[in-house]
Amino acid sequence: MASSLFGATEIVAPEGGQASLSFQGEGTRLLKKDIEGESSWKPIAEMPFSKVYRMDIPKTAKLTNQVQLIVPLERAVQRGDVLLLSFWIRRPSSGGEPGPATVFLQGRQDQPRFQFDFSGYREWQQHVRAFKAPASYVIGKSSLSIHLAKAGPAIEVAGVQLLNYGPDYDLARLPESAVTYRGREVDAPWRKEALARIERIRKGELAIKVVDANGQPVPDAKVQVSMQRHAFGFGNAVNAQIVGAEEKDFPFMNKKAGKEYPVTWEDAQQYRKVLKKSLQLGHFRE
Repeated sequence: MASSLFGATEIVAPEGGQASLSFQGEGTRLLKKDIEGESSWKPIAEMPFSKVYRMDIPKTAKLTNQVQLIVPLERAVQRGDVLLLSFWIRRPSSGGEPGPATVFLQGRQDQPRFQFDFSGYREWQQHVRAFKAPASYVIGKSSLSIHLAKAGPAIEVAGVQLLNYGPDYDLARLPESAVTYRGREVDAPWRKEALARIERIRKGELAIKVVDANGQPVPDAKVQVSMQRHAFGFGNAVNAQIVGAEEKDFPFMNKKAGKEYPVTWEDAQQYRKVLKKSLQLGHFRE
């Protein structure tokens, strides 16, 4: 369920999940490594939460883990449990650029942990991820850790939840947030303005006259026009490793959205084939 809230969009978790941590509990703390910083709880109005945890990090950090927001686990999690993570974040003093950050669900050092990479922006944004617990996590030795050192100088986090739906819940039924932006709507005002600029700047009149060898007009002539060169440059973001690696380098694990996926040589061939067709590029190695 989603509802519009003051320029943000709230994703409400389905019923049936058990809260596994208490964000506003006494155990929530800021962990700093070789860097200065202060933190405090601040009240806030007109949002789905009443308090935010604000962190002020005056110095730019080299490593993301130099500033960690720690929320201890208050209910044990078993390996394979279906979990829903939800939290809100904003960087009120940023210039609008993204601030990279990572959240972990972690226990002992020898245990696998869940990892989710995200970005914080100037305005409030809710991040929601559904996943299966990669290990069993016990109270007292497990926590949710949000690494925020590169997201400063001011960071506000709110509404942190970790809900446990048990091992038998259908993971596909849980909601997830999507990377979006204000103005992505189909009827956003900027689209009409952009279409008008396209008509004015990127289009022009084309007149074609078809004549025979004697210079006489050819009635009902069929004409096919093919563009040879663009006046504007176009580009695309591609996975350089999949495009450029040799067959001996496969298979390998490709990291995406905090998860790893195996990539085979056959996958790479298909990727390159689709890329060449869509972008009309001919310099990739067969």
